Amino acid sequence: MLKLLPSPIIGIIALILYAANLVFWVTTLFVVAIVRAIVPIKTFRQKAYLLMQRLPSYWIDGHDVILKLTTKIDWQIEGLDGLSPKEWYLLVANHQSWADILVLQKVFNHKIPTLKFFLKKQLIWLPFAGQACWLLDFPFMDRPGKNILKKRPAIKGKDIQTTQIACEKFKQSPSTIINFLEGTRFSFAKQQRQQSPYQYLLKPKSSGLATALSVLADYVQTMIDVTIVYPNSSGRAWDFFCGRIKTIVVKIHILPLPEKFLTYFSEDRKVRAEFQQWINNLWQEKDNFIKEVKRCYE
Repeated sequence: MLKLLPSPIIGIIALILYAANLVFWVTTLFVVAIVRAIVPIKTFRQKAYLLMQRLPSYWIDGHDVILKLTTKIDWQIEGLDGLSPKEWYLLVANHQSWADILVLQKVFNHKIPTLKFFLKKQLIWLPFAGQACWLLDFPFMDRPGKNILKKRPAIKGKDIQTTQIACEKFKQSPSTIINFLEGTRFSFAKQQRQQSPYQYLLKPKSSGLATALSVLADYVQTMIDVTIVYPNSSGRAWDFFCGRIKTIVVKIHILPLPEKFLTYFSEDRKVRAEFQQWINNLWQEKDNFIKEVKRCYE
């Protein structure tokens, strides 16, 4: 019924439903967190913590209901076999818009542990969502610009320390740490400004991923490489909410991590360069796949 309405009306209704779903589950999360803080019993606190980690899955179930009400998307998903919610994973993906997050949540909900994002420090003030991410131990990163680093060289490397602290918390229960290696959402203007060698991707940065990997080497043996393609759209979040995106292609590549990368190697320039080249090769394959899909839908 809703799908017959004009797309802007669908978008407004979808946003209201997503907001209501968010408020309900974040409120539930706060209640559990407060009770956990009050009750001084260690076993209870551990169980409450595990419940808090499961609540995002129920929140995403609400997303699925909203998607079915407001959109009619042809989902083409390849490579989901062999995953488990009881394992630890590193997940990397290309990044085009906020819609990517909703896509990843839908695709992987209940199949792997809750996705944990590296977020900009400013997002902690985002109403409800920012505070929920803080309670769930999402790492918030403060990325100073080059001018600030020149004035305050002592803060260089602070992100690495933050990553290490966050990853220590991830050892408490199975986790999926997701990293958009491009560092920002793709646009052709950014691609040209950066002189990226890829047609549909920006240059990937591997330092944060390498740090996370070094801390979790005893837990993480597998990386999930995800390519998201919106064949007939730029993938804008508003188009997603309005039901204008008709097809979404998701290719999942499950990769065993090479043993030489399962150690702390940030001081070893040779291994660090090999890791970056390994990531670059993945990005080239990803770019080739996006080109192929786009060509098929022309």
